[in-house]
Amino acid sequence: MCSAETRLRTALVVGATGLVGSELVKQLAAHPGYGRVIVLARRCPVALPPSCEFMALADHAQDVPEDLSTQIDHYFCALGTTTKQAGRKGLEAVDHHLVINTARLALQQGASLLSVVSALGASTTSPFHYSRVKGRMEAELESLEAAVTHIWQPSVLQGPRAAARSLEVLSGILLKCLPFTDLRPVTGAQLAKAIIAAATARAGQVHSGVSRYKVRDILQLNLQNRVQ
Repeated sequence: MCSAETRLRTALVVGATGLVGSELVKQLAAHPGYGRVIVLARRCPVALPPSCEFMALADHAQDVPEDLSTQIDHYFCALGTTTKQAGRKGLEAVDHHLVINTARLALQQGASLLSVVSALGASTTSPFHYSRVKGRMEAELESLEAAVTHIWQPSVLQGPRAAARSLEVLSGILLKCLPFTDLRPVTGAQLAKAIIAAATARAGQVHSGVSRYKVRDILQLNLQNRVQ
């Protein structure tokens, strides 16, 4: 029988159809520390790894399934939309309400880690609606008082998307010329690798409470884990 230290974990991934979420699912499915990967989404991701399990999310963004009765160890959330795509209310429904509701569900099922992708500049006092929504989400996530909470604040994300974001592509090209700062773009694969590396760090390297990770932290985790 495996000890508590070597027991394979169960991961719950929300937002698995996006740039970062799809990478998270792929990398978690291949990671030796996870025995189950449950994907919670409104539609089943294309090319879902055979070892992963799909659970349907209701069309109403605030609704979460009540029949998730399995033990969850780690909750990963890469939910994200834009005001252009969803409108102001839609942005709040996805980037705030759904994040918090699914995080609560994971905690009810025993999750010891909440790991959520937010955004650089998230603040409850920001003059920008998008950043205020992210800031309120972060504040409420902290109030859930999980044993460990990881909040990721990348700048521009690069990689293939279902819906092109031309401004993000242009910003990524320009910001790539900057020195080693928190404004530099990272790929979805780099961010996913850093998220998993932080979640599976050796005993004593995972700090309890809330930790925030910016671009420099993401790139450092990639270097430490030899990710290009």
